[in-house]
Amino acid sequence: MAYFNVNDPSHFESKLMDVYGPFPVLGRRQGQLAGTLSGGERRMLGIGMSLLRDLKLLLFDEPSSGLSPVMFRNVIQIIQTINKNKGAAVLLVEQNVKVAFRVSQRVCVMKAGSIILEDTGENLLGRKEWWDLF
Repeated sequence: MAYFNVNDPSHFESKLMDVYGPFPVLGRRQGQLAGTLSGGERRMLGIGMSLLRDLKLLLFDEPSSGLSPVMFRNVIQIIQTINKNKGAAVLLVEQNVKVAFRVSQRVCVMKAGSIILEDTGENLLGRKEWWDLF
């Protein structure tokens, strides 16, 4: 078995269980080439690879793109779990503003390359007319 570049190879098997727990489909597809996985499965694989490394910062660019609503909800829940339980900071770039506001502790709203608003997701969700910014 080839080991993805993990920090400590002696813990590879337990790290693999950290991946298969939230993404059981990856365990069932263990022998399958990544290029033959569906888009959602590839997204899971990418997140799973970061779990193997104990990364402190994860960047997600449009994780909703191309996913079914059910798959997207699953991926968002996993991202939140990683942030909460693994202590990793998450930078999320997402055009689905309501989802971004719901899952984010801190939100920066950008327009034409400039930050026009910075607040908590909770406060922004409570705003009556935040769409006037766009």
